[in-house]
Amino acid sequence: MVKYWIGVVPKEYVELAVKENFCQVCNGKRFFISKMNLNDRLIYYSPKINMTTTNKYQKFIAVGTIASKLEYQVEMYPGFTPFRKKMSFETIQREVSLSELKDNPEWLKYRANLRFGHFKISKSLFLTIYKKMMSNEL
Repeated sequence: MVKYWIGVVPKEYVELAVKENFCQVCNGKRFFISKMNLNDRLIYYSPKINMTTTNKYQKFIAVGTIASKLEYQVEMYPGFTPFRKKMSFETIQREVSLSELKDNPEWLKYRANLRFGHFKISKSLFLTIYKKMMSNEL
């Protein structure tokens, strides 16, 4: 059964993931990446541009499908070897601002989970966000 997820990651790291077709969440901890299975769907939300900025970004910026059961580790830099899974990304039409969901009753049930960095959502909420990302209309 396909599960639907949100990963909370700064934009610069999501852009790297999209470029290299991988998924990484929660600073690369294996526990979190292992929760996602082949064909699960993930939407990346970026609260900010990078780890060092205090400026808010607050947009859903990428969407894809987990393309492998296996986790693998890479050395991003000495002493940091995060776990990843292969992921197939889709080309979106636009990034979706968090404010676009502020009145969505289903989102209101999930929004506090952003602080956890990675969490499962319903298929219907996934489709709500996905359709906005795939549409040019605000």
